[in-house]
Amino acid sequence: MIDPASKTEVACPLNGKLCVDGSREDFPTNAVGGKVKCRWWQHLAGKDPQSEKMIDQFDCAIAWLPVTSIEGAQMSRQTAASVDKVANEMAELKTGVHGLGGALRVAAQNIRQGIEAGSLQIFLPPKSENGEKTDG
Repeated sequence: MIDPASKTEVACPLNGKLCVDGSREDFPTNAVGGKVKCRWWQHLAGKDPQSEKMIDQFDCAIAWLPVTSIEGAQMSRQTAASVDKVANEMAELKTGVHGLGGALRVAAQNIRQGIEAGSLQIFLPPKSENGEKTDG
């Protein structure tokens, strides 16, 4: 294989033989007489996770492992940060709900105390014949 960055010949990581563009001398020929391509010869397109340069090239899948590992680690960190942000927002929401519950509890106690003391009267709408409240 020829390293695209340095334009030097490199050996196959699986058996050490010279590989040029995904094909080696010991590979069989296909129906049209060309050498069969290695199944590890893969196309990668996108941004390099370290340099942010665009990548659009073929290379050995084993050679791509460091790049894809770095990209996977970056995605994991971003996911963890997003989960942490959601957890913080849920904690704030939970605090707000507990505060609202406490305020409702205090209001209910004040209403009950006012009714028991006779200083607060509540008028409920009359019930209809079928037991439902009416708007009247």
